[in-house]
Amino acid sequence: MDFEEFLWACEENMLAEEIRSSFLKNKALFEAVHEKSLSLYKDYLFIGGLPASILEYLDKNRNLNKYDRIIKQNIIDGYIADMSKYTTSAEHMRIRKTYYSMPKQLGRDNRKFKYKLVDEKANKLKYETSIDWLLNSNLITRCVLVDKPQIPLTAYEKTDYFKLYMNDVGLLVELCNMSAYDVFRDENMIFKGMLAENYVAQMLASKDYRLNYWTSSNTAEVDFILSIKGNVIPIEVKASGNTKSKSLNVYTQMYNPRYVIKISSKNFGFVNNIKSVPLYSVHLIKSLISTDDIP
Repeated sequence: MDFEEFLWACEENMLAEEIRSSFLKNKALFEAVHEKSLSLYKDYLFIGGLPASILEYLDKNRNLNKYDRIIKQNIIDGYIADMSKYTTSAEHMRIRKTYYSMPKQLGRDNRKFKYKLVDEKANKLKYETSIDWLLNSNLITRCVLVDKPQIPLTAYEKTDYFKLYMNDVGLLVELCNMSAYDVFRDENMIFKGMLAENYVAQMLASKDYRLNYWTSSNTAEVDFILSIKGNVIPIEVKASGNTKSKSLNVYTQMYNPRYVIKISSKNFGFVNNIKSVPLYSVHLIKSLISTDDIP
């Protein structure tokens, strides 16, 4: 389930509609509504969007202190068991190692996938099919580097340079062995950034976006770039309300995009060609393609 479907499951239909309306109108929510939405977003980070996990959350009256993490571990164990059914023993071990390397891959400032983080002796030849297996099973999502942000983006992809994200942020939290307290506290911003970025990738992938990112000589990196209404739009993700971005400034100076999107804990707004998208509304970015009310 994406975040809007999660709200529906929580019987927060009115809140979901308020978020959608504010997104389309670039109109800030009332602060109390904004804070409630952020709190539910953090709940979602912890439990994820898989039905069994959300059902456990609802059964415990949305009390994370009573939520049983064994639910998520059982899902992961089920994935691992399925791997063994359709692969040889050696292939199963490589796929498993790749899957369990995800916290290491994402828990760094530079999240480009590195084979050496899977295994010291790992390389593309040995592990490319493992990645393909996980991709085809929809357990991970790939985000490919483009060296020139022009349409069609696929023409400028550098396929050997990519980031991988989990299909569900709640399972990433579980692989990291993080508690609800870890997710809610304000420390460990690298890991907060990791979760926020994976969450955004999950939301975009759920809307069938092909994911790309951009870098400039390893000095600047824009988290995601999307083709929207014939324009290449850069997207920067921040886990907090601090939306300053040197990388986005570099990109803007080089390519002068029609507008940029900053995803963070800040409220809705559109100022100086910057569309502020709260983390709890990322699932609505797809609607920019079909509406005339947005630049």
